[in-house]
Amino acid sequence: MVEIKLFYIFFKLGLLSFGGGYTLIPLIQQELEKQGWMSSSQFHDLIAISEVTPGSVSLNTATYIGYEIGGVLGSILATLGVVLPSLIIITLITSLVMKQKKEGLLDKAFYGIRSVVTGLILSAAFLVGETSLFNESITVNGTNGARNVVNIINGKSLAILILVLFLMKKTKIHPILLILCSGLLGVLMFYIFK
Repeated sequence: MVEIKLFYIFFKLGLLSFGGGYTLIPLIQQELEKQGWMSSSQFHDLIAISEVTPGSVSLNTATYIGYEIGGVLGSILATLGVVLPSLIIITLITSLVMKQKKEGLLDKAFYGIRSVVTGLILSAAFLVGETSLFNESITVNGTNGARNVVNIINGKSLAILILVLFLMKKTKIHPILLILCSGLLGVLMFYIFK
């Protein structure tokens, strides 16, 4: 039954979700490719929807993927699967954390975990950036008659990325407003520069 498999997969992913939803993105994509449930393009669209809607990325992604693959029951079980491990772990280790905090062991463990989390977040950024920035390609003739496909940067996407990064750094504009404005700018650029 696909719904039970969704619960199992998202429960397993929920156990590995150190650092939040962004760290799960590459792991979710690996699972979807392994199961053959969703194309890379569909997955990236779901990530974009998960970013725009309220809530955590991992929770929204699990909910949407569950619905796409198993309907309402799949959505409920995938969401429960991704949330349940955290709930169980937090419940079990709260007292342990309070005891170990005095000894400093927890701080040392988190120091190591933060490095891995940073790597996973960067991996997710590259994964999404690859799809949105390098979505045009050309075929060029190489030496000895070999043909090579070269990905070229989509200038419109790069311009929006640079503008948003600048605005995030220099202003106090809320990220939700930046997302909405970027979507509107993307639509305008599509119609202006067909």
